[in-house]
Amino acid sequence: MTSEAISWAKYPMGPNMRNWLKITDKDYLGQMTEAILPSEKSNFLDFLLMYSQDHSIASELELVELADELLAMDLPLMVLKLIDNNLEVWSRNDFRALHTEGLSSMYCGELGRAEYCFKLAQEVAPIEPAPYVNLVQIMQQDERWQESYQWLEAGLKSNPNHFPIWELYYAYLTHKKLEPLSEIFKKAKEINSWAGHSFFADLDPDANKQTKASHLDPFYKTGERTIAFLVEYTGALGQAEEFEKIPMIIWEMEKSGMKLDWQLSLHLAQAHLAMNQHPAFLKASEKLIHDTSLPIHIKEELNVLIKEVKEEENNEALSH
Repeated sequence: MTSEAISWAKYPMGPNMRNWLKITDKDYLGQMTEAILPSEKSNFLDFLLMYSQDHSIASELELVELADELLAMDLPLMVLKLIDNNLEVWSRNDFRALHTEGLSSMYCGELGRAEYCFKLAQEVAPIEPAPYVNLVQIMQQDERWQESYQWLEAGLKSNPNHFPIWELYYAYLTHKKLEPLSEIFKKAKEINSWAGHSFFADLDPDANKQTKASHLDPFYKTGERTIAFLVEYTGALGQAEEFEKIPMIIWEMEKSGMKLDWQLSLHLAQAHLAMNQHPAFLKASEKLIHDTSLPIHIKEELNVLIKEVKEEENNEALSH
């Protein structure tokens, strides 16, 4: 490890940043640091700015990896400085690179640069939803509402089931003083979007607990089986108290070889609990507990439920 970087071995950072700073795995202690003070963050940024002047980046891949880690560390200014200092390896034809540069520019208030990057990103990967969302946000912030509408239309055409685009579409309709509910319902039908129907159900002041499920039922019956849809649909079935349908949906998924994500597994456990199927709830929950993608607060709540159900089961066994 260089003497320049030795004082930063306790600063949390990713493996590519450690490699660039020549901090070895043996010397790295950042995993033990729980919180970073604003003054430490500022000092680390100052150090990186100086370090980058004498340490170039060998390839675009290395630069992209470093930029991703810096953005995750909430150092978007350093991302831009590192790019600007290494333009000879920055080709701007890679989606991940353009997205990272665009986001960093947004966070630094360089909206022109951000817009430029997101437009290039959309050309590189037209089906990716993020450029549409970010471009519309920039244009709406700049009061360029009609221009934002063109990107909303393009975004909904390429990503009809991406909720953030629907939320921005709602913002556009509201600003234009159009009737949001009827326009959203019309657009959802026009492009056959289950997310649009679900969003409409969330906004509908006349909705009841069955409304969302009734909007999503036809999509399931006609073969919609994406994970995002099934998470939304099983959630709507739970809201409608149609719990008995959820295990059958999950069983069909598993039979087809689809991998459950934690939200679907949680909906399955919740359905069993709601139907007082305690053994099935415990089986589903104890499997879910070991899912590393499960958010910690959900895990904690689930552990409480598991404990309560086990105690209830033990008490019933004793009473008999």
